[in-house]
Amino acid sequence: MTETKLQMANRALRNIGNTAVLTAFGDGSEEDKAIAAYFEELRRQHLQDYRWSFARRTAVLVLIEEADAQAWRYLWDFQYEWPANCLRVLRILTPSGDEETSPPKFEVSTLDTEKVIYSRWPDAEVEYIHDVQLPEADDDPDLLDPLFREMLTWSLSWHIAPSLLVASEERDKAARLYTSLERRAIR
Repeated sequence: MTETKLQMANRALRNIGNTAVLTAFGDGSEEDKAIAAYFEELRRQHLQDYRWSFARRTAVLVLIEEADAQAWRYLWDFQYEWPANCLRVLRILTPSGDEETSPPKFEVSTLDTEKVIYSRWPDAEVEYIHDVQLPEADDDPDLLDPLFREMLTWSLSWHIAPSLLVASEERDKAARLYTSLERRAIR
């Protein structure tokens, strides 16, 4: 069964002994405000901090046409657009798509206000961490790894505990369980 974003928020509250039940986001309760302050930031942070298989994607990069006189041309041959919904670039793939022992180097920078990727590879492809959204309804597909879901829920519990005046024992328990799950994610 799919666990929705709202169900995850309620589980985070239960983890720290809070008996409130959110029926919708934006109800203005203290619990809702605490969840809203952290949920999306933590979701994105935990997605990009690890190499979750459910969040990895590949894409052909879109070349940005720029004058040859640009300063970046001294170090890199090509400049590409940042892929849509990309949280972190993992690597540039070789032209054949094969895994190499030392993948081609790249650099992430900004051009005006947009992120760009510099590389020496023409027609480059990239492997990246995709900004996977949490299910909103019971019938939405659930692509999340159970470890990610559990880690995010305990991290949220730990972060919201102080604003909900939760006892230090409950906060510490949430921190310990999150840290334990984080160690498993790093492997």
